Amino acid sequence: MMAPHFPEPVNPALAGSAPGDPDAGGAAFESDG
Repeated sequence: MMAPHFPEPVNPALAGSAPGDPDAGGAAFESDG
């Protein structure tokens, strides 16, 4: 669960998503850092 499930690991849209948003995968990855 260290790597995101999308080709854009640094995507601002996904990284800026809230932990409850559909993009939680990216948000969680960035939040968990």
